Amino acid sequence: MQTYKDTLSWQALGRIVITAALVLLAWKSVEAIVLILISLVLSVAMYPIVEKFHKKMPLLPATILVLLLLLIPLIGLIVYIVMNLTSQFPQIVEAVNSILHSSRFLSSLTGNIDISTYLQNYSGLLLSSTKNIAITATEVLTVFFLSFYLIYDYKILFNLFLNFFSNDEKKKVTEVLSEVARVTGLYVRGNVLISIISGVVIYIGLLLLHIPFALPLALFTAVLDLLPLVGPTIGSLPAILIGFAISPFQGFLVIILYFTYQQLENVFISPVIYNQALNLSPALTFLAVVIGGTVFGIIGALFALPVAASIPVLMKYKEEYTQRHQEVSN
Repeated sequence: MQTYKDTLSWQALGRIVITAALVLLAWKSVEAIVLILISLVLSVAMYPIVEKFHKKMPLLPATILVLLLLLIPLIGLIVYIVMNLTSQFPQIVEAVNSILHSSRFLSSLTGNIDISTYLQNYSGLLLSSTKNIAITATEVLTVFFLSFYLIYDYKILFNLFLNFFSNDEKKKVTEVLSEVARVTGLYVRGNVLISIISGVVIYIGLLLLHIPFALPLALFTAVLDLLPLVGPTIGSLPAILIGFAISPFQGFLVIILYFTYQQLENVFISPVIYNQALNLSPALTFLAVVIGGTVFGIIGALFALPVAASIPVLMKYKEEYTQRHQEVSN
């Protein structure tokens, strides 16, 4: 005769098997999940803008217009960077090689090293990467259409999600998700704006310092500036290297340029744009970026902060939910 304990054991085993199967499915579908998460974050960031356009036009053209206005410049920038780096890479290598050998400061360190020899493998890798343009374009289109449907069917999808909660909980869940969406949208829009500002400022600064390849270096800085904490530092390295290749004085001037702008961004630009909405300590910010980057790569590092900033909102809701149920039970 089957006892209650045996039944409970089989139920526990069943839950473990189902959980393991879901984890395995998620692991195998990690690329698709990443695309869905990107689409979700972008749709959350763009929905308030769509709502403003929707006041003056139907929802369908408003959604399409906002997506085109925001995504086409981004796609164009990525294509521009990839195509220019691909076509100009040999010239950049030769120019850097020439600068290295003409610089007394670096020639004493590098000797007779021919950088073009060491970069041949990287050049081949860069050229071969153009074969993946079709795959990248497909992923971009996937994100585009997913974002479109998430925005266009937002109210339908949101109401379906609310059906999982009781009538008493729906109002609070709506408040929490609205706050999470506000923080996420603010972060994404603010991050893009700060990235554009950094690219423009660094481009002007490099031009004034007469640093070669000012535009590609500024674009590289702008893209890397999207990554919290570590991005600006990594983005400054190529310009600093070229500056020192010209002369130690030029190299230090480039360091001063990047350092000064980074302080301005941290002290003035970011607080004004974000309006202190994220409210994260530097330690928590760094931890979120490391965990996100380790698990999901660059995409994880990009979206780690809005996720981390949403945790206090969810924890506050959990505390209120627990306290309310304790009061009811008492």
